[in-house]
Amino acid sequence: MALKAEYAAWFNRGRSFIHLSAAPMSRILLGTICGLVYGALSAASMIPLSFSDKSAALTGAFLNRFAIGFVIGAARLPGHPGLKVSSSGSC
Repeated sequence: MALKAEYAAWFNRGRSFIHLSAAPMSRILLGTICGLVYGALSAASMIPLSFSDKSAALTGAFLNRFAIGFVIGAARLPGHPGLKVSSSGSC
């Protein structure tokens, strides 16, 4: 029975598993860091390849992946309403 109460407490603390209001980092900063890491990894993986304009290809890959990483890090998506646990504790 105590395990069920722990699950209810876990799911009822907010809309996501991470309590975002107490996070020490803003979503924009998190998105920027995620974008930089994702863009750098993408550009680094293209270094051994040969292109006619390598700097344009690396810049394009970096900017593309940076944008994706930024959006993923900065977005706050709500959970599916069907997955919410009721506050009464009964399933």
